[in-house]
Amino acid sequence: MTPDGRLPNADTGHGQAANAHHLRYDVFYRMGFGDREIVALSGAHALGRAHPDASGYSGPWTPTPNLLNNNFFTLLLNVPWHRKVWDGPEQYEDPSGKLMMLPSDMVLVDDPKFRKFVEIYAADEAIFRKDFAKATSKLFALGTSGMRTVPVVWEGAAVRDASPPSAAIAGAVLSLAAAAAVGAAAVAKGEDGQWDGPGGGCILFEGEQVCGMASPDGACVLHAEKGWVCA
Repeated sequence: MTPDGRLPNADTGHGQAANAHHLRYDVFYRMGFGDREIVALSGAHALGRAHPDASGYSGPWTPTPNLLNNNFFTLLLNVPWHRKVWDGPEQYEDPSGKLMMLPSDMVLVDDPKFRKFVEIYAADEAIFRKDFAKATSKLFALGTSGMRTVPVVWEGAAVRDASPPSAAIAGAVLSLAAAAAVGAAAVAKGEDGQWDGPGGGCILFEGEQVCGMASPDGACVLHAEKGWVCA
């Protein structure tokens, strides 16, 4: 897992101006990312969901949590989000109560400089996917240091007391980077269903050949739909 301070907080507790400043100056600007890249990377919330036992927050961002698409942005712009009434931390919900947004998500439409990119991505999924692939590749290329080992449950395998399988995505567990990693796999998967990116490999998983970004030992690959799977 990443040390505190490397990943954006869902909420600073000091309002949306402070949340915008946090995203820019505490996290992404110091890594060389601009506002467009910040918004593109936030689109990783199209994937997955928040878990109360992990982050304190609860629920999926979109109704298609296994697909990389621009639903996160279209929902941000078009749904009337309301603050959720519950005993947990501040988050927002749609009228059905089934979907949620974090304060750090809502700031993307509250801040005018962020919002213009939300509107671009909501209008054109192809532009989002292109920008997302570039920003994610840049994020991975920056690498990591100072990680610590945590027990991780890999799909299709027993609990392994091991570090995440790639140093370049070691901060991916229970974070924005987790969704970004799966999203990058979806972007890099070619028309034939095979991995087109660097560091790829294939394993036999549940009787099926699965290909994707491979762990250093080749035992696990990052599949676009299944996430990390191991032989």
